[in-house]
Amino acid sequence: MVKIVDYAERESADGDLFYALILEGDLRMAQSKETGQFYATTRKTSVPSTFSEEECEKMLGLDLPGKIVKQKCDPYDYVDSNTGEILTKEERWVFLSEDSVEVETEQKSELELETA
Repeated sequence: MVKIVDYAERESADGDLFYALILEGDLRMAQSKETGQFYATTRKTSVPSTFSEEECEKMLGLDLPGKIVKQKCDPYDYVDSNTGEILTKEERWVFLSEDSVEVETEQKSELELETA
């Protein structure tokens, strides 16, 4: 499950304003590569919407069936807010609805059968 935790006003490439919903996944434990210690974290992403600010406000706290996954993308620069360092990333976190998760799993299963 994924929860709508916030929304943000954004501007499209052609200058139109719209609202994006901020989604957060379930709590998970991750292990630090540097120290080996575990820490609690969540995955977050945003999705564009056609909703007004009032509609976005009403949706806060709603659960959506699906998950947030890492997806490859074209390289882009990102500024680390803690250090100010400019990093180049080639992946992003995206929302997959429960339906798209099932389709992805079915496609992988079909591919595995074809290569077996």
